[in-house]
Amino acid sequence: MADKILTPKQMDDAERLAKILAKVPKERKALVTMMVSAFIAGAEAQAQLNASSGPATYKQ
Repeated sequence: MADKILTPKQMDDAERLAKILAKVPKERKALVTMMVSAFIAGAEAQAQLNASSGPATYKQ
């Protein structure tokens, strides 16, 4: 992964997520981690789609 400078807000969000994940029971941790990873991957994919084609618009 390339070095990336995070904003203070991103760091706060990451810390909050880490604290939430630390509270997840051991038997559920794999499932929750998988769900979080899928959400983050989807958000990253959406950001790349928006960056390459400009803002998404809906036309009827």
